[in-house]
Amino acid sequence: MFNPPGADGDSRISVHAARQAAERRENMSKLQPEPAGGEQSANPPEQKKEEPSLEAKKEKKHVFPVQEEEDEDEPVEWDGSEATLVADEEAAVYEEKQTGIKLSYTLRPDEVFHALKKSGMTKTSGLRAVVEILVLAVLAAVFFFQYFSGTGAPALFFGIVSVALAAVVAVVPYLGRRRKAIAICNNPKIASVQMEIFPDEIVMGKGEGKWEIPLDGSCFREEYKNMILLHTADRLVLLPLRAVEPAVRAEVQGMVLSGTEEIKEA
Repeated sequence: MFNPPGADGDSRISVHAARQAAERRENMSKLQPEPAGGEQSANPPEQKKEEPSLEAKKEKKHVFPVQEEEDEDEPVEWDGSEATLVADEEAAVYEEKQTGIKLSYTLRPDEVFHALKKSGMTKTSGLRAVVEILVLAVLAAVFFFQYFSGTGAPALFFGIVSVALAAVVAVVPYLGRRRKAIAICNNPKIASVQMEIFPDEIVMGKGEGKWEIPLDGSCFREEYKNMILLHTADRLVLLPLRAVEPAVRAEVQGMVLSGTEEIKEA
């Protein structure tokens, strides 16, 4: 057969070039050996991330972080008040003199406010306030219903007034506690407290103003906001733990808690 001029030379060149290319690829593969022992290569192939389904996205929207309830009080920070040991000078001759712990501190407005709130001493006639709020809420509902039924602007006005009055009745206890707490702390005779804690009693005040709280189970107590609230027949005594020196805090708490009755919430 007749071959065109130069056809054999071209085919030999193309075969030679193909062989050289194959050899170059083989040499490159030898320069980059696969990792031994099942190790992954330095640049593993990227995996395509799967898009979350529509249902998963909906479920994710309704997942809210769960916040744990803060049942425990914050750590007590000592304010530097020093406690002193005192002897029971009023003990009878035949009685053994007991050693007590003397504390002196000044009440703070926030402590008094929380104590009044916990004890319920500033509630506005309890049942009366609840009845007033319910009546105003019913009136507001009636007025709003009349307004949306097409009665007119007067019904809307009286509905807003009813809601405002209900809010005032609800806020009055807060304002009363705030006012009373400030008044107590502005009175040095009440805000400045001195007590001597013995295993069988707590002696309040000094001089002619002394009075006692027996630790025989007749006094009730509450523990709230790092305070011990003592309920006597006609008084409320606040003992903030920040005023108790850490070295004697456990002993003070032991004497007070063992001699008083805890108020259990209903």
